[in-house]
Amino acid sequence: MLKPLVKFMTVLGDETGVEGAWSGNDTVWRMTVDLNRILIYGRSDGSMADVPQRLIVHISDGIIAGQGNGPLAPVPFDLGVMLAGSNPAGMDLAAAYLLGFDPGKIPLIQGSFGDYRWPVTRFGSNDVCVKSKERVQPAEELSNEEWLPRPVHFPVGWTSAILPRPELVGLR
Repeated sequence: MLKPLVKFMTVLGDETGVEGAWSGNDTVWRMTVDLNRILIYGRSDGSMADVPQRLIVHISDGIIAGQGNGPLAPVPFDLGVMLAGSNPAGMDLAAAYLLGFDPGKIPLIQGSFGDYRWPVTRFGSNDVCVKSKERVQPAEELSNEEWLPRPVHFPVGWTSAILPRPELVGLR
């Protein structure tokens, strides 16, 4: 019953989305940063330590990624990469560049690099590097890699975060 209304609202330019996934939601990114802090600093007794309590390996399967209206209805995107790293903020920053987004315009990534009592990271976003079999390079350079496929479907409400690329002019 709501599908026609949602479709109509989308045609009119509504960027609110449903179920908390809308681009203006200011709570989901905060919750995600808090969960990462708990994962890094949480003790088995439920308290928080002042120093990290464990080493964590983060793995992201980007062989077939999603583009468009994810995570509920993504369009398959043959990205062809796997990511692994020791920090969730660094991983998210690299993934944003891989998908053609400006990480500085994504609240989760901005918040992950924030200065908190229990920081998710102790390095700056400009310090994130990506290592592939060919070389080590700043994560920012991923957005210029010619071998990377380019997404063409972007989530409603996130178009202001798309990195400018000549081949994407007119798709916004």
